[in-house]
Amino acid sequence: MEGFDCPTCNRGEIVMAKGPGRRMRYRHIPDLEIPAELELPTCSACGERWLDAEATRRLESALESAYRTALARKAEQAIEALRPHVAQRDLERLLGISAGLLSKLKNGKETSGPMVAVLMLLAEKPHRVEALQRLWALVPEQAGVGPMRIRRSEEPLRPSLFKEVPKASARLHVSVDEKASPLLLRLVA
Repeated sequence: MEGFDCPTCNRGEIVMAKGPGRRMRYRHIPDLEIPAELELPTCSACGERWLDAEATRRLESALESAYRTALARKAEQAIEALRPHVAQRDLERLLGISAGLLSKLKNGKETSGPMVAVLMLLAEKPHRVEALQRLWALVPEQAGVGPMRIRRSEEPLRPSLFKEVPKASARLHVSVDEKASPLLLRLVA
């Protein structure tokens, strides 16, 4: 594809060019740098790139690799910025992702643009971590309340006026129709 006059500017010639500083939009990154060592058919005057099928394939492959590297770098920066505010395993739980996924993201073993975007937004304003914890709670105003323990008691509920520490308990009565499944009948028994 090289060796002809540039149809865009009519001044330069299409030659194979490489070098740093060339950038283009790739996926959702608006300014991903094209690897400096990648030669592409380019006008010597106006810099317009003329891509045939082979050059497009090489460019796509190089950009995909650069994209994965950029995601890993951005994930690592975001996780480091969040480190003083939340432990990595707690952040994984909060985001509902598998244990170890953040390590895979920052080491470039996994790529997830949406997950890195969430991490970048949280890192930009770390108070959002607390807001997210509060928003995930089923009863937002009681976000600090731990899990409720339920125990089965045969004792009837009787308030005691003479004990030093008041205790609270509840009795649950469940009845089922005799047409219920055997499993449900066993659970209620």
